[in-house]
Amino acid sequence: MRWFLAFLLAVCMISVVAACGVENSEASPSEGAESSVNNMSDLEAVARNIADVIVPFMEENYSASTEVNDRAVFGLSAGGSMATTLMQTIPEEFAYIGISSVGRSFPLSNATADLDDIKNTVISVYCGNLDYREPASYTIYEEVAALGGSASFKVMSGAHDWSVWSSAVNDFLTNVAWQDEDTTSAVDTSALTAAIEQAEALTESDYTSSTWAALETALESAKTVAANADATQDEVDEATSALTAAIDALAAATKVTVPSATKITSAVNRASGIKLSWNSVSTATSYQVYRKIGSGSWKKVKTTSSTSWTDTAATKNGTKYQYKVYAVNSAGKSKASAAKTIYRLTAKHFTRAKNVSGKKISLKWTRNTKATGYQIQYSTSSSFSSSTTKTVTIKGNKNLTTTLKNLTKGKKYYIRMRAYKTSGSVTSYAGWSKVKTVTVKK
Repeated sequence: MRWFLAFLLAVCMISVVAACGVENSEASPSEGAESSVNNMSDLEAVARNIADVIVPFMEENYSASTEVNDRAVFGLSAGGSMATTLMQTIPEEFAYIGISSVGRSFPLSNATADLDDIKNTVISVYCGNLDYREPASYTIYEEVAALGGSASFKVMSGAHDWSVWSSAVNDFLTNVAWQDEDTTSAVDTSALTAAIEQAEALTESDYTSSTWAALETALESAKTVAANADATQDEVDEATSALTAAIDALAAATKVTVPSATKITSAVNRASGIKLSWNSVSTATSYQVYRKIGSGSWKKVKTTSSTSWTDTAATKNGTKYQYKVYAVNSAGKSKASAAKTIYRLTAKHFTRAKNVSGKKISLKWTRNTKATGYQIQYSTSSSFSSSTTKTVTIKGNKNLTTTLKNLTKGKKYYIRMRAYKTSGSVTSYAGWSKVKTVTVKK
């Protein structure tokens, strides 16, 4: 029958357990053999004592198999250090070695055993996910795996306690030591499974399309390998590396949000129509202009990437026009800007502009029947600079003449006019007339 040794917590606590039925159950290692287990503290000496005393004792006093493939040993906590020492000194004595929550371990470089014997032994390492001994336990697994040996590492739920150890012993006896399978290396898919779970928890919209496509390809390949019961450790490791690399290479996508609302900064009558201008919105890719004529309904009249537009269809003199603008991008359309109201006024022109005696200029212009009145500006500067420009307001659209007085003899004056319309709090102006120039000579 198969049998195994269990090292519980401390090296000095050794239990000998048979798989089934016991012969000569009253026998003990001290009968017929001098044991040094309780007298020596050196772990290697204890390991040699097991080979020289315990193994022969089991074979002589129990119905225990003499085949190495029928022997197993398991150690937990400090006993895990003992099991590690057996692996490093006499691995040829056991086909299966279980190590849980190792309390103490030594680098594999210190092993006195033939490394091929370690490779030929099935090494199963366990630890709780909350156990402070997990790094030491995982190092043992890594070193054996690096040799190309048959090694596995399983993380149980728990800390450095009996709930972990009982689960580990049960797994070891049920799935390792008591199987009729050969001792070929078990394929460790834990890292691949973890990588697949990590990838599936990600959200596509958080990343760029190109890096997400690469991840999907790597994930599909990883799932295929994980589902293949005949996959080799090399295939599993390669799939794990490829998927992990694809996860690490993910580039965050730029989040596109609906743009904020813009503001119409001006609405001005021009000869060709009404020109609108509005503020730029950094996240907008285009703008939609809506227009309302009189008491009519709002209609979209223009989509543009510019921040200004001239409504050449707004030509009816005296008509009320209202505008609002939306900022737009791939995420949607902003709230509407505040509406801008303007009355269309066509430009008029002078029919008379001449110097008359008394250092005066007499003016006359054409009527705009939809206007509230007219605005006259005159200046000695062609650019109508504020310091040299004076403004005269003529109320009533039927008043079509005025006289500029107290002018300077010998000066050239630049003169322009425009109609205006006031409705409530809104005052709209027509475009300026062509500039007239008059030199005061008398």
